[in-house]
Order: sequence, then C-alpha cells, then structure tokens
Amino acid sequence: EAIYFGAFYGCNNMQKIFITRTDKPMEFRSSYPEYLSAMMVFHGTNNCPIYVPSNLLQYYVYGQYWDTYGIKLGDLNRYRILAQPNEIYYTTTNDASVYYNVDGNTGNVVDLDNCVYPYANNGIGIIRFMEPVTVIDEEALMDCNNLKSVILPPDVKTISFRAFSGCYSLQEVTLPEGLERIEYEAFSYCERLESITIPQSVTELGYYSIFAFPFGNPFNGCTGLKHFYGKFASDDGYSLIQGTEFLSFATGDWDADSCYIIPDNVQRIRIGAFENATFGGVTLPDGLITLFDFAFLDCRNLKEITIPENVSRVGFAILKNCTSLESITLKTSRVPITITSLGSYGHMFDNTNDCDIYILESLAEEYLGTDYWSDYAERYCLM
Repeated sequence: EAIYFGAFYGCNNMQKIFITRTDKPMEFRSSYPEYLSAMMVFHGTNNCPIYVPSNLLQYYVYGQYWDTYGIKLGDLNRYRILAQPNEIYYTTTNDASVYYNVDGNTGNVVDLDNCVYPYANNGIGIIRFMEPVTVIDEEALMDCNNLKSVILPPDVKTISFRAFSGCYSLQEVTLPEGLERIEYEAFSYCERLESITIPQSVTELGYYSIFAFPFGNPFNGCTGLKHFYGKFASDDGYSLIQGTEFLSFATGDWDADSCYIIPDNVQRIRIGAFENATFGGVTLPDGLITLFDFAFLDCRNLKEITIPENVSRVGFAILKNCTSLESITLKTSRVPITITSLGSYGHMFDNTNDCDIYILESLAEEYLGTDYWSDYAERYCLM
C-alpha cells in the first residue's frame, strides 16, 4: 500500500522497477515530516525504467511526489507501462497516434488510436485488442515514422515479417520473455534503434513463411544498431548467430578503417546479414559454405574481400553496390553454384567499382562458360 522515503535510494545496479498494484496508486510516506516533499524513493537507481499499470500511468507521471520521476523530468520520464495481454503501448515523437495495419483475417482491434495523453511533446498511446495478442501481424506498424518506443504484450509469441519495418524514429523496443519467433525483416530499416535484447525464450530468428530454417536478417538496414543482447548474441555483441547461421550484424560503431572478423563456426551467411555494414574490411571463416542473397549488399566502405576455398554456393547480388571495392578474390576450389531465395539469380558483383576479380587459373575456362559468372569475364584476373 505504501512506500517510504528513500526506500531504494542508491541501488545503483537496478535494471527495472515494477509497481504492479492496479486498484489504486502506491502511497508515499515518510517517518520524517521534513522530508515528506523530497521522496527520493528511486534516486540513485541507475535511471532505470519504472513500470506501472496502464490505468494508473497518468497518476504516476503527474501525481504529487511521484512526478519526481515523471513530468518533472520531461523527456527523461522514467515511467513505462506494465504491459497487459491485450494492449500494445507506444510513444511517439509527436502527439499523434499510430495506425495498426490489421491483416484481413484478424480484424480484432477495438481501438486503433486511443492516445492516452501527451506529455513532454511526445504521445503515449495504446493499441487495444479484444483478445490477448499472440502475433504481431505482417507489416502491422510498418513505416510508422513517428513511432519512438513500443512495449509488446506479455503473451506475444511471434513478430511477423516487416512488422516494424521502416520505423526510422524507433529507439526502444521491449520484447516479452515468452516470445518465440522474430521473422525476417521484422525490424528492417529502423535506423535509430541502437540496441535490442533478444529474450531467452526465442527459438526461431529470421524465419519466414514456409521456410523451416533461418531465412534472413530481422534487422537489415538498422544502420544505427550498435549492440545485441540476450539469446544468440555474440560475446562482443556485434552479431546474432543461430548455430552456424550468421543472421545479423550491428554496424553502428564501425567505420571505413575497421575490419570485422566473422567467427570461425559460421558456415552460412543469411540474406542481408551485413547489408549496409560500414566497416572497411571483413574476414570470412575458412569453414564458410554458403553466401545467401544480399549478404554484403550496400557495404559502401568495403575495400576488398576474399571468398574462401570451401564456399560452394552464392546467392543473388551478394556484393552489389559495394562501390569502394578494389579487389575480389575467389579462392574457391570449384565454381560456386548460383542459388536464390528471392527468385533472381546472378548479379553477384554488380556496381562494385569495376574492380579486379581474382580466380584460380585452373578454373578460368569453367568461370567463362558458366551462366552468371561469365557476365564478369572482362574483370577476371588469374592467380
């Protein structure tokens, strides 16, 4: 019922605070009347978010004493909504609401744009459903350019294809523990997203439609992404790797003078895994077998690349638009088979600065006589 002055003062490793009582707000008390207006309950707690029930959010943000962590902080408001099973909570960069694009077979949204109230020049909104939400539909919030943060309901199991694609103002996403599947391009081109935590419950990352394997990058085009946390994140936080499948790279901290070394256990680089990566160099592991479509699309700082001996399959446009390339070296022991997951073949090295492509002399005749590889005949150099 009550919380006293300075109760958690100085707990500086705190990550999250949850206030779960829903029937009425917590009462603030102090054994020392002279400190009654000071509160300081959560001072020194690492500025971590404070989660409160949605029906009491306005009280905490604006209420006496509690507003210390709410409206008085303006844009630094620490309050977040404690997610309910049938509600998606969000903030926007303006006072406007967002639109949820419901799949034609779903049709269960009750209130699409119930904006609770504006604060500190940002909207706080709720998308309310009749039933608990278990799936975020395909392209549900795609291109919501004013979406700043989102808290997903606790029962969500799947975030579908392009659910949040193109939300370039999105900075904060809270994924529930219990989430199982994040599909291909679910968060593509969320350019201001800097980090994300993958819940330990996730078992399928980058899957799509009928494919029974990781299909591609859920975060391609997220040029500001600096760090992954949680399940599948590498020790350095720069990549998401599921088994031997490389799915996503956090490129936000890399520049033209840097070089990334792909971990040795990686055998397949999935669709768009390094799309828009900003490093100047990359080292591929000797055990690599397959480069899928768009693997290094639009890596415009990349200067050179060596494709190792064991690579036997390459996809569509794997190095397309790598406009700073000075050389491509193919050490493969045979001419790789051209494959596709997206319906198009070839164009592996289009718009790559017309750089030299080094191939083994013993394979020259085969390269020149093979579809798609023969397109680059004038650029081949023997080694």
